[in-house]
Amino acid sequence: MVRRRKLLGMVGASLGAGVLSVGTSEAAPQQRKRPKPSHRTLKVLQFNIWLGGSRVPGGRAGIADTIAAVEPDVVMLSESTPERVAHLLADLAERGMTYFDNENPVDPAVISRYPIIEHASFPSWSKAVVSVDGTEVAAYSGHLEYRYYVNYLPRGYGGGTPSPLETSEYGWGEIPTGPITDAALITRLNAASGRTKVTRTVLADAAKERAKGRLTLLAGD
Repeated sequence: MVRRRKLLGMVGASLGAGVLSVGTSEAAPQQRKRPKPSHRTLKVLQFNIWLGGSRVPGGRAGIADTIAAVEPDVVMLSESTPERVAHLLADLAERGMTYFDNENPVDPAVISRYPIIEHASFPSWSKAVVSVDGTEVAAYSGHLEYRYYVNYLPRGYGGGTPSPLETSEYGWGEIPTGPITDAALITRLNAASGRTKVTRTVLADAAKERAKGRLTLLAGD
């Protein structure tokens, strides 16, 4: 529950496969007799920067251009490194935009136009607590294991499960015998990915942040 007088309306943006989608949620309305609280909008972008744009001509500049066009307040970055983040902050500064980063030593990262007052690193995740004019928001950026992509199995394709585990023989290709719908097998392989374990760790941390009266945001790839 948000206890602060200044509530935040959240606007989230997700960039994937060349398509940018935006969703909006508003804070719950107050009772009619109470004065209306002032609202602020926080624009959030989740961005897999694909190896810092190194695989395509002009990729590095394109990342900065995209952020400059969207003008997000907080960006959760996937496929980042400290060097890539430093390049991005420098490129944004050249475009007249100042961002702070959460100094995560590995992928993934968070950058913010608002001051970062705390930060932490978790397996496959990192956190930045930003202060939005006194309202504190804990933003988590995730980049999880891409293999064991078991939602492909019911579609008739291998999920890149490594050997010697079951279904590893299919790689990422089509399964000759058709879709696999064994729920127990799918659940077991998903657990082997480690995604569930690391995300539970972050959800537990986010619960502690909410108990402090902070808002929480989770985004990732």
